Amino acid sequence: MSVNSIIPEQKLHSKNNNEIMFIGDLEQFENKKSISSFATLTRLKLNFYENKAQFISMRKPTSSLNLNKMLNADLMKDNENKILLCITLLENDEKKIYQTKTKQLLFKWLCLLNYFIPLSQMD
Repeated sequence: MSVNSIIPEQKLHSKNNNEIMFIGDLEQFENKKSISSFATLTRLKLNFYENKAQFISMRKPTSSLNLNKMLNADLMKDNENKILLCITLLENDEKKIYQTKTKQLLFKWLCLLNYFIPLSQMD
């Protein structure tokens, strides 16, 4: 899967760092609980909203992760062999674990995060 197959080239080469590159559901695992959220990806941030309605009504995200604070995104398997997205943060090697409804969506998030994380660290 390539970035160009997910994001149109014109949008990909836009200079607007706040332009939303990708949106979708991400379910985070934290302290053995899962938290569903709607996420948006810009060149610099991964923003989380409680749901799509919160995003559409233009409310502030409930949380954000700066891409320049991430080391990488990778795949991992849980105890049930389910494939998960694992984002490793630069500070303390902390890991954030997410799942999606489909493998295709999971691979899109992985592809895009690994494209934008190194670019965010160049600034």
